[in-house]
Amino acid sequence: MLKDPPVIVIGDILLSNIRPWKIFPDTTTDVMISSYELLTKRGILAKIRARGGIRSFLELDDKIKLWLDSGGYQIMRKGLNISIKRIARIYEEIDADFYISLDYPTLPGDSPRVREKKMRRNIKNFEFLINRFPDKTIIPVIHFSPNLDDYNFLVNTYIEEYGCEKIAFGGFVPPLLSVKGTKKARIKGILSLQYVALLAGRENIHVMGVGSATTISILHALRIGSADSASWRVKAAYGKIILPWGGERHVTNRKVNFGKKKLNREELNRLIDIISGIDHFPFSLPSYSKQNIEEFLNTNVFSRFENRAIFNAWVILHWAKIMPPKTGSFRSLYSLALQIRKISLEDIRNIWNNIDNVKQKDLLDYLSSNEIRGN
Repeated sequence: MLKDPPVIVIGDILLSNIRPWKIFPDTTTDVMISSYELLTKRGILAKIRARGGIRSFLELDDKIKLWLDSGGYQIMRKGLNISIKRIARIYEEIDADFYISLDYPTLPGDSPRVREKKMRRNIKNFEFLINRFPDKTIIPVIHFSPNLDDYNFLVNTYIEEYGCEKIAFGGFVPPLLSVKGTKKARIKGILSLQYVALLAGRENIHVMGVGSATTISILHALRIGSADSASWRVKAAYGKIILPWGGERHVTNRKVNFGKKKLNREELNRLIDIISGIDHFPFSLPSYSKQNIEEFLNTNVFSRFENRAIFNAWVILHWAKIMPPKTGSFRSLYSLALQIRKISLEDIRNIWNNIDNVKQKDLLDYLSSNEIRGN
């Protein structure tokens, strides 16, 4: 069982018929929505005003903290040109607890010049927002970089110059899913996050866009403060369920183009065993016999988007907090993160400067060795 896991911020769309915080009031503490929807859905702000504000519109209790994302990632993917002043107008109207600054994500192929230009532009956006809204909590975003000096510069700027108490980290997930140069790319991702956590303080780091329960367990291994995830909904839309012990499986007959692995008999039996032994399954069952559970999953959960989404939210909010991955590559990554959490800034720089010149096995052996002393 995991102790003191990261705070899970549940991401959702504005016009949703599924509200996890109403279904799981005891485990939902934070919710995130995106400015992208507020910018692109015609008439949505008028509807929010008519309902008495964003909290009434979303049916949020006062105890739930609301995060407002800038929508920077979606804006980049759509190739839109959204000014910081338009984001500021949204932030002025929406009453949230935390606001993510408008960021321009750096990409793996960016040259040092392009990367620096984006970082400077992100700082300028952040400065604009904190000057415009001195009483709001604006959170800057730092993105994965191949240069550790970028992290030193950005953390120093945001913490020392602007006094930020929270920093968001973007681009953590793609290296974990890397296929080419798999383990080294994954190691670099975890090393980067550890480096920023040491510079800024683990509890002050929020990781953007976490895709799965297994990734959450890696963040726990590094003792990261919080992370947001809308994967419960996205994976359900692709016909997938998230497994309590890690991974995801297709449970429909629809055609899929990626992550094609389907739930097998052994996994279904394991899932049934888990459900039969708990009292917090999010659906009402006439009985908790194994035969009844299997029938219910097949006819009411696996075949319906809404119920797949609720099932996935249950896994993210409950199981991701208490169960590390049991098998496979993510179990290895979890174990690796536990080792990386022990190393210092100097250790990371050493490894970083030599990572492309050593064998992968030697690197993993070194990270697991007693030569590294904890932080």
